[in-house]
Amino acid sequence: MTDMEDDIRKQILKLRTSKSPEDILRKSAIIQDILISTTEYVNTKNILCYADCRGEVKTGGIIDDALNKGKKVFLPLCEEDYSMNFYSIDSMEDCVIGHYGITEPKACDEKRFSQSDFTRDTVIIVPGVVFDRNHNRMGYSKGYYDRFLARFDGIDKIALAFEFQIVDEICANPWDVLMDKIITENGII
Repeated sequence: MTDMEDDIRKQILKLRTSKSPEDILRKSAIIQDILISTTEYVNTKNILCYADCRGEVKTGGIIDDALNKGKKVFLPLCEEDYSMNFYSIDSMEDCVIGHYGITEPKACDEKRFSQSDFTRDTVIIVPGVVFDRNHNRMGYSKGYYDRFLARFDGIDKIALAFEFQIVDEICANPWDVLMDKIITENGII
């Protein structure tokens, strides 16, 4: 990670934490409405999502909507070896507070997302810190999502972000995985 990457990450994180809870909720609701109207979301049977924290786009409504529509919902669990796996949930009550203060599912081998769950209409909802108009993503610098996505090539990748998290261009690394779509309160990129 270069100093410039670190600086932009810190700048956007600081800006994100300065937003009011009301602003985050209002913009998150708009982003959620756009997401649930996409063809990818409507047609998916499996949705891999994140449980929001630290001022990220809220996902509770998305998770509830998907569960109510009979979709299979998976949330990520960060493992001690710096890998990440997703586990299915029936409700948010299946979760605990885990690494980095993130709400995570309880590990259970039979609920783990695997190649046998993966279909062409599986969608992953991806968080991040900074995105650019070329669909590059800068996360929190641990590489969890990039390593996971490398194992499931072909999965539909939709990032959720506030418009202030979008910059013209970020320096991508060879291992960074491009997003298929980025949804902000202003629409789809």
